[in-house]
Amino acid sequence: MRMLGFKAYRQAYGVIMRRILFIIMLLAQGVVYGGQPQPSNYREALTLMKQTNRYGFFFLTADWCEPCHRFKKDTLSHYLDKLEQYYVVYFVDVDKEKGVASAFSRAKDSYGRTLWGGMLPAYFVFSPDGKKTIAVSHGYKTPQEFVLWYNSHVISVINSGSGSN
Repeated sequence: MRMLGFKAYRQAYGVIMRRILFIIMLLAQGVVYGGQPQPSNYREALTLMKQTNRYGFFFLTADWCEPCHRFKKDTLSHYLDKLEQYYVVYFVDVDKEKGVASAFSRAKDSYGRTLWGGMLPAYFVFSPDGKKTIAVSHGYKTPQEFVLWYNSHVISVINSGSGSN
């Protein structure tokens, strides 16, 4: 077995240290971008939206809702990490948070139309102040359908500066 000289040892040490620093940088980026704080309740979600000036992405769901489980597994599993980078994401269990679900069912757009009729899953995007509804959709969507909806109803509205309320 050959012994490494000081120069070779220093070179190997430098390679290892660069790799460690690279891994630390990747982890730090995950904390900065992917590690946005997420709320534990509805009020905290609204507060966090205002404090961080991020839009809110609210998903209405229920334990018994099979389309909700399929939507989370088939679609959201692909995009949830990315959404959490840019939005305050909160899942409303309509059975456990009846008051919040009731508030969603009473919400109306600027034309007086009800925004949510009880269909699950449902998803809402709100402005950072929580006062303007940017987009609403209901039902199961494949990943491709979700991206189409997101690009045409969320991004285009945010970029145009309009919304429902």
